[in-house]
Amino acid sequence: MTDDVGTDSTPAQLASTWDALLAAFEQAGQDSVWQHRLASTDQDRAEGMRHLLGLVHAGYLMELVNGDPAYPTFASVCSAFYPWAYPNPDCRYDAAPVHGDHTYRVYGRRGGAAVVNAEIYQGRMDDVTTFHTFANRDIPEDIPEDIQEGEEFELVLSREPQDGLWLELPPGPGMVWLRQYFGDWDTEEPGDFYIERDGAVFPPPPDTAQVLNQRLGALARTIQSLPRVSVGAAGKHATAPTDRIEFPPLDWGMSGREGDHLGFGAVQYGQAHYALDEDQAAIITVTPPDCAYWQFQLLNAVWTAPNFHYRQLSVNNRQAHLDDDGMFRAVIAHRDPAVPNWLDTEGRHTGLIGGRYYRTDTAPEPVVEVVPFDRIRDHLPAEHPTVTPQARSATLQRRLHAVQRRNRG
Repeated sequence: MTDDVGTDSTPAQLASTWDALLAAFEQAGQDSVWQHRLASTDQDRAEGMRHLLGLVHAGYLMELVNGDPAYPTFASVCSAFYPWAYPNPDCRYDAAPVHGDHTYRVYGRRGGAAVVNAEIYQGRMDDVTTFHTFANRDIPEDIPEDIQEGEEFELVLSREPQDGLWLELPPGPGMVWLRQYFGDWDTEEPGDFYIERDGAVFPPPPDTAQVLNQRLGALARTIQSLPRVSVGAAGKHATAPTDRIEFPPLDWGMSGREGDHLGFGAVQYGQAHYALDEDQAAIITVTPPDCAYWQFQLLNAVWTAPNFHYRQLSVNNRQAHLDDDGMFRAVIAHRDPAVPNWLDTEGRHTGLIGGRYYRTDTAPEPVVEVVPFDRIRDHLPAEHPTVTPQARSATLQRRLHAVQRRNRG
């Protein structure tokens, strides 16, 4: 793909951009499905196709619908309905384009999520060799013990420091991502967020053929590059140990420079993988860190978490049961082990394990032990609770309701 694709609007250039878009989709299919070394079954390949379409949907929102940093708006770029690239089931992701030549105001109602964070990325998603985290901060800066859901805020984004809540912009193009981490899915309500450029006059200029062609070219580059990041990151899980969950320095970028990554700068990420026969389970055991948020989850071979709105693929610190000794014990199993912290494999005999520790000084590595399914209770404390099928069904129904409520905007 040449760099001049999507830079003009003549019929020949439009046709070239369209060809580049189709070629990018074909290459992404090879990377995400047919040549993905972890996609070894038809199930994996089908899920790779679904993952690729989630990437395309996100790219469409970021490049075509919301590609103008002079008139940005927040778009929900990842959810249970189009997950991609290690999605956190606890999170609502909203993103908007920004540019260092402008000043922006992000404002609204914070909502009740356990964590609300604004993060600035430098560069553009259509060139992930240079795209990386630049700065982030919580809203508010210090998370209160008793969050006031109706609390209003205003955050200024600019190159020059500002009074009050402020976040520095890098020179040139960038993006702002708002993450809402929900701990108690049953009670925590999403916030309302808006972004405006200082000095914006409405209506904005209409989209011309040249503008749309440029954005289509950016979409082609985004579709081509993002799957390679996912494939590389999935490989790091697959080569991590099976007897513990590691929390190594984050290196999901493509630039090769230290600190250039695509993850959340305030989070330490865990990675591991599992391989279980039908009659086996794996028990995760750890004393959690003292932090506002932590979580563990399962992912498929192509580094995504489909169906987390229907099934318990994740457990966070507000949802988790801790035993009397303060330990978190979760069970990875193909069928319901009747324990609170079940991580559902959805029938996959192999898969990836992820974890997140938010703003923590320590990153304890959980132990992972494979045991016979019918001996799970032998490896748990006597007081560890039993979950009935009726209680599980009710929990999963509330889970679905929470995700629908979170993504209604």
